[in-house]
Amino acid sequence: MKKDKEQIKRELLKKIEKINRKFSVPKKKEVLDKAKENSFIQNGIEDKNEFGTFFYIENQFSFGNLPYNINFKNIYHLDPVFIEKITDEKTTYKDWVALDIETSGLLKDNENFAFLVGLCYINDNNTLSVRQYFMRDLGEEKAMLLGLLDFLENFSLILTYNGRIFDIPVLRERIYKNGIFILDIGKLPHFDIYQFSKNFYKHSPSKKLQFFEQDLLNFVRKGDIPGSEIPEVYLRFIGSKNYSIVEGVIWHNIWDVITLFGLMLKIEEEYENFPQNDIKTLINILVIFYDDQKIINIGYNELKKRKLEQLEEKEFLKSASFFKKKKLSNIAILLCEKGIINGIEDEKFISEYLIISYKEKKISPKILSILTEVNLSEKNKKRLNKIIKVV
Repeated sequence: MKKDKEQIKRELLKKIEKINRKFSVPKKKEVLDKAKENSFIQNGIEDKNEFGTFFYIENQFSFGNLPYNINFKNIYHLDPVFIEKITDEKTTYKDWVALDIETSGLLKDNENFAFLVGLCYINDNNTLSVRQYFMRDLGEEKAMLLGLLDFLENFSLILTYNGRIFDIPVLRERIYKNGIFILDIGKLPHFDIYQFSKNFYKHSPSKKLQFFEQDLLNFVRKGDIPGSEIPEVYLRFIGSKNYSIVEGVIWHNIWDVITLFGLMLKIEEEYENFPQNDIKTLINILVIFYDDQKIINIGYNELKKRKLEQLEEKEFLKSASFFKKKKLSNIAILLCEKGIINGIEDEKFISEYLIISYKEKKISPKILSILTEVNLSEKNKKRLNKIIKVV
């Protein structure tokens, strides 16, 4: 049985009461004084719409002051062909807004709500802006969500990190629950950088945003609040209205949305470096652009020059199978041959190679020599003999 709003509110108030008993909550006048002293609150803007009052914080950051090992000015010169290819949208940086939410994390499923929605967008003066919609009180949710939707109409592409699974569904559900039907956020054009990065950098040991932030952008956050602690911090804020409590959450969210633009730049930089990338990234680019004949031809010629010693056996097999399915037999054969030369004797891998070779009616003398010395299975021996007869 679903809980109604009053029941949810009562449960939240009970949790707040427990936290109030655990922490000494300052008196109202002391809270207001602390709020005035707080830096991010001074940049905050109180606004109104038909559903009431809401609050957001607006900050600008100069490209030159950002702590990432990448040139943010390159955002003005991104390759439009590349951008359309990866996002399926004809857009420029002016159309993009990076989005990330922080949630209550207290209640399951559709009862989870976003108390902070961070948005990042690029300006024309070598700066970027971060606007953060912050729910100072539970009663501000409806007005905040409407204010968010109104602002999102200025952009034509949302960037997120795993937002297809988390951020957008959470917002969509809360917007629906609050009876706002002016815009379906789930239908807005959306590029989930996580879904792309996990394939583009599939060889990386971790796919977490902060791992890529450190590994690709050379930025390590200092004193960052763990995501698991954020819900309790917000509850403490609701009970005390002490704004200094949530300052760490605000900065956590700021870095999340700025990093999304940093990742976009890094991915485009990899594309610009093609075909001089490391071998794993090179193959990943060919996987993504498998239907671009120019890139495939360049990549094939580059692969011929490389020894591919950095690739593991499973990576050879997976990549060769992919190109075989896409009817790019020349790359599939090349990868198999390089793998065999590197000493792979796996029967499944050799079987894959022999099937493609028979179809293409070709086998290199070097590979033939290697395979005649390998202890092949009976099936693969028959496949090899069939190839020898037709070549």
